[in-house]
Amino acid sequence: MAAKKSSKKSKKKKKATPKKKKKRKTSGKKKKKTKSKSSLKASANTDEHFVLLDGRTLQNIMDLAIALENMEDHVFGHHVNSNRNDFANWIRHVMRDGELAEHMSNAKHKNHASWIIYRHVAKKLW
Repeated sequence: MAAKKSSKKSKKKKKATPKKKKKRKTSGKKKKKTKSKSSLKASANTDEHFVLLDGRTLQNIMDLAIALENMEDHVFGHHVNSNRNDFANWIRHVMRDGELAEHMSNAKHKNHASWIIYRHVAKKLW
């Protein structure tokens, strides 16, 4: 028995050529940047929740606004005084809203602080 030689055709592999991206035609008009409404609903990470002196936990800016409405004066005074403003710092560094933090740093009373937040939210929605 003679061994048959198998004839293998040499196949050349084709090299893959990168596909060209098609350029989009634009009208030359710039799109308006819209304010993000999702940042209003953003919650802080669990380890960055704000814990009030009375033990309540705040997850986002709206939680703070609601808490301010029924917060006792001594609790507000603990977090906002001539030496510090914990709410403004939390909003700036955790919630990453420098504009609101700047306005909150001027709040010296809980009703004013609550009003600042609601005004800020209304501006974001419009």
